[in-house]
Amino acid sequence: MKVPMSDLTRRMQKVIAPLSRGEGKRAVKLVSAELARQYPPGTKSDYRVFPPILAIEKPKHRETIPERLIRVFVVDYGHKRNLEFILDADLRVVRTEDHVGIQPALLTEEVEEADRIARRDRELRRLLKQRGIFLSEFAPEPEPQDGSRMAGLRYVLKKKSGEFEMVARVVVNLSERRVTDVARTEKG
Repeated sequence: MKVPMSDLTRRMQKVIAPLSRGEGKRAVKLVSAELARQYPPGTKSDYRVFPPILAIEKPKHRETIPERLIRVFVVDYGHKRNLEFILDADLRVVRTEDHVGIQPALLTEEVEEADRIARRDRELRRLLKQRGIFLSEFAPEPEPQDGSRMAGLRYVLKKKSGEFEMVARVVVNLSERRVTDVARTEKG
């Protein structure tokens, strides 16, 4: 059965089609090259590129087909900033926005890195050897004024009774690769 489709919807199909794997890879490569140029020669660039997403902005006129855009968010640890690159369908940078004070949700890789940094603490590492401990992340408050990327980690113990008990709460500064706060519970 053929589904009726308006002319406008038919014309929008190319715009709203999901990003292809190739588009995503090329967008990340382009943004990475753009960022690498912002670091002086001989210095190590330190940033993480988030997976690109399709961005469709509302057109000014109702019958106008919106432009297909790709949004790529970047956490630049080295410069302590969060950037958003908007690329057009030809993968040219249309605009770049610096998001001061906005922290995107932590990526799995960031949580894993923060956990490795936290486990450098000998007492915490000893504490976390208990069976049944799992990790959950949180957004630490308040936001750092210097733009550092922060990760909050809760280490929770699942008891045999089925109850949960927080063992430790840790805040890691990912920009500086160091623990800024450790709070252990009485049992921890």
